[in-house]
Amino acid sequence: MASLKKGDLTQVNPWIYFWILLVSNSLLAYSNFSYIAKSWIFFFGVLAPLILSIGIRPKNPPKAWDREYFSLAIKPISLIMVGSLAISLRFFNLTNFHLCPTGDEGLHGFLAIPLSREWNWQFFYTVGEHPPLLIWVLSFFFRFFDSPFFNLWFFPAFISVLTVPMGYLAARQFFSKSTTILFGFLLAFSFWPMFFGRFCHQGIFIPFWECLSFWLLGRFLNASETNKKTLWIAALGFWAGLGSLTFTSWAVVLCLFALTVLAIGFYDIRKNLRYINIFFISLLFGLLPFLLAAWKEGYGHHLIDSSAASSWFSRDHQFITYLSYVTCLFWGNLQPGASYGPSWGGVLNPILDSCFFLGLCELFQRRKERFSLWLLFAFLICLLPGFLAADYVEFNRVIQVMPFLLLFTVIGFQKLLDVLGKNKKRVLLVMLIFSFGLDVNHLLIPVVEGSPWKLQFKKDIPDENFNAYQILEKAYRSNGPGLIFADFLLLSHSHSLNVLAYHLNAALNPRYDSRKAQWAALMVNKHYRDFLLKRFVDSKWYDLPSSQTGDGGMVLGIIPIHNENKEVFNRWVEAHRYFHDLSLQAENILNNKKNYLSALERLPEGYTKVEGDPFLESVFGEWLAQYHYGNDNRENILALQRAISKGYPAAHLFYKLGGLFYANGQWKEARESYLMASRTRPNYTNADEVLRYLDGLKK
Repeated sequence: MASLKKGDLTQVNPWIYFWILLVSNSLLAYSNFSYIAKSWIFFFGVLAPLILSIGIRPKNPPKAWDREYFSLAIKPISLIMVGSLAISLRFFNLTNFHLCPTGDEGLHGFLAIPLSREWNWQFFYTVGEHPPLLIWVLSFFFRFFDSPFFNLWFFPAFISVLTVPMGYLAARQFFSKSTTILFGFLLAFSFWPMFFGRFCHQGIFIPFWECLSFWLLGRFLNASETNKKTLWIAALGFWAGLGSLTFTSWAVVLCLFALTVLAIGFYDIRKNLRYINIFFISLLFGLLPFLLAAWKEGYGHHLIDSSAASSWFSRDHQFITYLSYVTCLFWGNLQPGASYGPSWGGVLNPILDSCFFLGLCELFQRRKERFSLWLLFAFLICLLPGFLAADYVEFNRVIQVMPFLLLFTVIGFQKLLDVLGKNKKRVLLVMLIFSFGLDVNHLLIPVVEGSPWKLQFKKDIPDENFNAYQILEKAYRSNGPGLIFADFLLLSHSHSLNVLAYHLNAALNPRYDSRKAQWAALMVNKHYRDFLLKRFVDSKWYDLPSSQTGDGGMVLGIIPIHNENKEVFNRWVEAHRYFHDLSLQAENILNNKKNYLSALERLPEGYTKVEGDPFLESVFGEWLAQYHYGNDNRENILALQRAISKGYPAAHLFYKLGGLFYANGQWKEARESYLMASRTRPNYTNADEVLRYLDGLKK
């Protein structure tokens, strides 16, 4: 213990701490131990040594950050091979990596499709008030390409590729060649940088935008001529402002750059005041689109709703969410499931985990250096969106921490290399190969059950949209484009089918003439099938497997179009376009009270488009019933009652009606509605169970 007075375990021999960390991190990430057991492992294997290093000054004098740790001459052929591998991993199995687009991906495509037909300059989209850049880009793909999978997933993979050289160039502005090469390797071949480009989400822009911003900052700091420094700081401010087009987490990175520029100016205000002014003036120009849209459309509703300020989430839930944003980086999420993250373990494998904590120790030991303090501060501020969000864990909210996560890991690698002699390159190569193997395995098994020691692959995941798309594609190959009425679905369903089937759909796609379609298709609740089968006797229906239960599930109908029913479908096309517009409208008004109330007032105007057609009457009633008119559900009840009386008296409509009466405290009416659902044929609802529950309450 005497030696620890001058230095901690990492000063004696960092390899000792590395092996302790490696075992501890492996158990934390991959074992099935209880949370209590893992807490002890974390305390003794990770936290205790880290705490020791925080309060102890380093024994050895600090080394320069730009020092070369090893010499490496890269031949062009080697660079081409490594680059080709990095690109291949990002485009490998591009359109089949996921079974089907996620709900967010389907929503982004759904919002991009109208732009591909008619452009507008809307800035904020959906209840999440998402910036427009991704939707603008996707509109180009949906205009010129047919494959929905290519349209959604090519550009994210492309951005992921661009992030690697951009990250290398950014790091080279601040670090030595050996440090930059190691950082570039992790950016090319570690799990998170390879994985994030597999999703069509606004967060894909953040790493590239962030790295380019750091490159501009580095060029400013390294420039010697006044004119060049002026040019680079102006470019940095304008580019930082344009980050508002990318994803909501851009704001914390912008704060980081603004505070960094202010800190630089603080040490010589007379010399740097000019550059500070130029930065903020150019930043204002870059922010103009965002500021004008915020003034016109409003902004901030979603940020409040998903944070602790909303008071929608318990303190226990909030605490677990905040903690999960840290644990998910290293060992896994504490909550069941996380959006856009790994199914098991953290985004860093145990080897990289261990090096990260070594790097963290090094930064704490050198905390008197400005650059060390800045790196620690940058890491924390990039995690801030996760600490402010209280609802659930979404990795893209903290994706801006990725470069710092990898940089800390590189610093840990270098700490290990410092105590080695001639075998530095060999040891480093072996570690990187093992790390790459763990991450590739993690990447190629994105959805598993159980722990890595006993993997059970999920081969048959029930997805009604993907199954419906497969059926529709076969019909398209046989008979050309058809009338696919995907927008009769309620908002509780995702928009994935609409996006998947757009290139098959003569009801929406302007490339096709809807009057020449030879078949029609619609996905509806199973209770509608018998009604529609009686109306269209030559129709063919398919059950769609789904993970949801209680309302009977969904079915897909394929209906031949001929002279006898052509006029029916011509009317359905017009009604479908109306519902399509309602869907677009609904996605953008849910957290805007003024626009929401305005939309409610205009909803009855669409009744003329459905009046007299029993199916359209039922769909319209269901659609009206999903809105929130007030606390008494009166309008919702009236909408469903009209859907039943003028449309198809399906069991699931009675079931929904019973739920509304029950929510209103109208027990008698609720029981009558559930009883009607139970007696209606066919009946696939849980009405019988609810009736037994209600009868039990009486007793």
